Amino acid sequence: MAQTSNITDKRQKKYHCKIFSFPVLSGLLSEAVEVIPELSERVSKRFTVLSDFDADLEQAELRLKIKKNLDQRHLTFENGKLEISQEEVLRGAINYTGGKDTSFNIHLEIDGKMITMEQFVEMLYTYEGFNSSSRYMTLQMI
Repeated sequence: MAQTSNITDKRQKKYHCKIFSFPVLSGLLSEAVEVIPELSERVSKRFTVLSDFDADLEQAELRLKIKKNLDQRHLTFENGKLEISQEEVLRGAINYTGGKDTSFNIHLEIDGKMITMEQFVEMLYTYEGFNSSSRYMTLQMI
């Protein structure tokens, strides 16, 4: 059975999620899926938590994970293009596109945005010419 939850991030943007919980051997597996308009340019955010069988604790853990993730931004829009934020950390997912709008069959999903491989490579140009010991970027794909 799905539950719904509304969560507001630190920028006061509201998100609507459907939460699905399933019993597994070690506790409850819950996944929250952001509900967005069908024709949106954005990609639904997903959050997963594995917790003990205490449903109240599980819901609190999931809400905390969602809020923490929504409050983070990994991309900024500067100089007319997307750039990697000052934290120099990217967290996202790799998804299949079937070659739509890109030469590749995959795209990255970061901050709810679909990033083509070409856009990603363009963002990396700011790292060109830096000695590897002086500047790092962390890429975490989930």
